[in-house]
Amino acid sequence: MAILAECPVCHKKQTVRNKVCACGKDIDKMKRAQKVRYWVSYRLPGGKQRREPVAGAKDPKAYSIEEARAAEGKRKAQKVETPRVLQRAPEEKMTFQQLTDWYLGLEKVKARAYFETLKFNLASFNKEFGDIIVSQIKPSQIENFQAKQKAARLSDSYVDQQIGAAKTVVNKAFDNDMVTGETVKAFKRVKKLLKRNSNARDKVLTVDQVENLMSALPRHTKCSIS
Repeated sequence: MAILAECPVCHKKQTVRNKVCACGKDIDKMKRAQKVRYWVSYRLPGGKQRREPVAGAKDPKAYSIEEARAAEGKRKAQKVETPRVLQRAPEEKMTFQQLTDWYLGLEKVKARAYFETLKFNLASFNKEFGDIIVSQIKPSQIENFQAKQKAARLSDSYVDQQIGAAKTVVNKAFDNDMVTGETVKAFKRVKKLLKRNSNARDKVLTVDQVENLMSALPRHTKCSIS
């Protein structure tokens, strides 16, 4: 069991004894500035390695070596007393639909201008994955979902929006210690269908066309145009 320090530049997780990261950055200086996020690394019964953050990325506790030592001590005690505590994460019991319900219930999320679009995209994703335990969703399954949606003649950008919404939920859950890095990694491995700038179009609009377009835009998009 060990405490690891994550370089805020290259995100390499390394022993806290390192003063300089492999990328060349002065990690010791960044520790003093409380920019280094700490992780606890330990082995589950059976030998599987697990790493977990001390706290969410936006929580000041994540950047405190004292909090990291406390988290390490807690895990050591759990390993001695109840080994199965280390084996079960919330995601091992939670379906993706349950995770979606938690996310959509957050007040900050409900206040977003695109909330209804987000709900719609997540509903589409949940038709395929809603009843599956979050930690059991594999990259190959998500890629199969991409293929099925394309076969249904949905555009690449629309399919990317559906999967992007699901990735947003998983990332938020990770920041709140509800899923592990393994689940985040499974979603991250799935690449977008739409290549960068491949959907770009060059066209000159008339004044009337611009006015008609502006009148049809959703409110949050209008606010971003001056």
